[in-house]
Amino acid sequence: LEEKFGDKFVDNRGFRDFQAQYMCDFPAAKLDKVRDFRKFLSNFLSWMHSDAFRVSFSNILVVKGPAGIGKTFSVIDYALLKNGSRHYVFFGSDFNNEEPWITFVKKLGLSNSLSKDELFGSLEAYAESVDNISIIFIDALNESICRENWKRWLPSLKSEISRYPHLKLCVTCRNTFLGEVFEDDGDYISVEHNGFWGQEQLAIRSFFDYYNLKEPLYPLFSQEFANPLFLRLFCESFQSESFADFPRGKIGLKIIYQRYIEKKSKIIAKKCNIDPEGDGVEAYLASLAADMSSTQRNYVERSKAVELSKIIHDTPNFSSSLFSVMEQEGLLIFLNSDAGKRVRFAYERMADYFVAQKLLCDEKSLCNTLANNAWLLQNGGVLEMLSILLPEVKGKEISDYFDDNQNDIWFNHFLEGLSWRSNDSITNRTTDILRILFQDGLLVSRVFSALVGLSIVPGNPLNVDYLEGMLMSRTLCDRDPGVAYAFRRSYENKDSVYKVIDLALHSDLEKYSKESILLWSKMLCWLFASPDRRIRDKSSKAFVRVLLVHFEQAFFVLDHFKNIDDEYITERIFEAIYAALLLSRKQDDCVNVAKEIIAKNYLEKYENVIIHDACRLIVELAHAYDKTFVSSRIYKESVKKCTKKIFKKVDEKLYQELVLKPEFSSKMINFVGRWYTDFQRYVLVNRTENFDIKSKNISYDDIYKWFVVN
Repeated sequence: LEEKFGDKFVDNRGFRDFQAQYMCDFPAAKLDKVRDFRKFLSNFLSWMHSDAFRVSFSNILVVKGPAGIGKTFSVIDYALLKNGSRHYVFFGSDFNNEEPWITFVKKLGLSNSLSKDELFGSLEAYAESVDNISIIFIDALNESICRENWKRWLPSLKSEISRYPHLKLCVTCRNTFLGEVFEDDGDYISVEHNGFWGQEQLAIRSFFDYYNLKEPLYPLFSQEFANPLFLRLFCESFQSESFADFPRGKIGLKIIYQRYIEKKSKIIAKKCNIDPEGDGVEAYLASLAADMSSTQRNYVERSKAVELSKIIHDTPNFSSSLFSVMEQEGLLIFLNSDAGKRVRFAYERMADYFVAQKLLCDEKSLCNTLANNAWLLQNGGVLEMLSILLPEVKGKEISDYFDDNQNDIWFNHFLEGLSWRSNDSITNRTTDILRILFQDGLLVSRVFSALVGLSIVPGNPLNVDYLEGMLMSRTLCDRDPGVAYAFRRSYENKDSVYKVIDLALHSDLEKYSKESILLWSKMLCWLFASPDRRIRDKSSKAFVRVLLVHFEQAFFVLDHFKNIDDEYITERIFEAIYAALLLSRKQDDCVNVAKEIIAKNYLEKYENVIIHDACRLIVELAHAYDKTFVSSRIYKESVKKCTKKIFKKVDEKLYQELVLKPEFSSKMINFVGRWYTDFQRYVLVNRTENFDIKSKNISYDDIYKWFVVN
């Protein structure tokens, strides 16, 4: 390639784009194929060292994830549905201070005289006889009486099972308790159970259809909807309710739990023959949470739970007791183990909610609890719930209870909780905290991701209008680095930026409210500012799709972004409008936009040739539809405006004054007359060498100076 092209060959994307776009040639194709193959080999070798590959040869697997994500159902479903194999499922609550193998013997109903070797030997013999693998599942290690025992038990158990080729061990654990259960979870191959992650919208539609719920008027982006248990609770809370009747803005988590308890209370009251208008059910759940809080456990002893239920509703008939009926309705789970009989909340997030409510009743107790580092480590779920409820109940933020050097304790919970706070709980104090976090380079991407997730919710104080205010408070040069990094990270992690784009590309946009579509349009246009071509292209396609359904948004964004200082945004707005007009073939829309372009003098306002071309093409398309929409003279003048732009050399004095500024002293910035940058050598020269600029008395230096100044 160097021999063929000489100095013109540059091993970069610019050279390839130029050859493909202007010469219809692909001279570097073979070189790129060799490099692709090398990359494939490198990726293949990396995969061979990854957990995804190593798990096939491992005898133990750790499945981790948040509460209610589906770990238990996955384990049970696999054990039940896997034909031709025998698997064994145990629960963390089954284990007390005895060695795990002793619990295996008892739960399997085997003889107490059986030794450890005999136990595993028998399981191995059966698995070998059916020529298959038997998996020993231990679900929810975090629910064991003493979770720390597993730090000692697991290495021993792993070593023991490794002696048997037909046996494997699979354990599950809630993320919050990994530090208590594992000495170092890096010693084990693990996978994250993500529930419905990546399929949230499909799951929402399926659940809503099953519960006969109307689809919401705005997209539900919260990661909580990837949690099957929460999605079920959510649907049961609003069953037979219309989303049109919900308050504008985010549905607060407190409202969800209150509605859920209200609905369950009516059912339970009827079965228990108690006052349906009373608060007996909520009072009982609160009393259980209070006991959990005082004992620092995630369960209540069964005898204590029965005693507490009798205080509220005492009946000789156990089947109609508050204690029994709440288990039947799925609010509580009964656990039987050698350590005793226990009760816990079916949904641990609800336990966190009631524990948080209990703490909020006593300010002194709350302060003492939040000062306890050990408690903070074990109760991340309660801390997040406090970040949601504190502003509503006490008018305070979670950060108010910590020193300035303790941001790492609360900021994650604060950001995660924003999506479940009610509109009224978003105050000036909330926005002050966001501004502080926004200025922290290490946290800015997390702040962006949280705000983008709220961006298209009508009425929410933190939607795209707030985000836009934060962005516009900075100049293009100040905001661009942070925006570029935050958008790219969120997109690659398939977080809120990815979801905003993906949902616009694939969902039925007609079902959402006009308010939500308007906010959606603004957010997509801000994504045009990303220097990442994937984000810019995908968001452009998404906005085209919005315009095909709601073309009135074209006029809104043209007006809204008329003074934006980022031409990336302006370029893509006009290009998206032109693309939508080509696809829709709607004459009236095309003519109206063309009239707008001419009336607002967009062809004179912008010097950017990409914007000019898009405007010109829209005007020409409208003229092809209707030659009478504008006079022949105005039409010709309009088209002429964008084809007769004259390159003007910059003032030499202005250029010299600029490059002598301290900001231009870095060697990372290169100037004409010193040495050439990659941009000068590879982009500017390659893009202009086929133009006769000499005849116009224009040099490459003149063009580069124009870029530096402008």
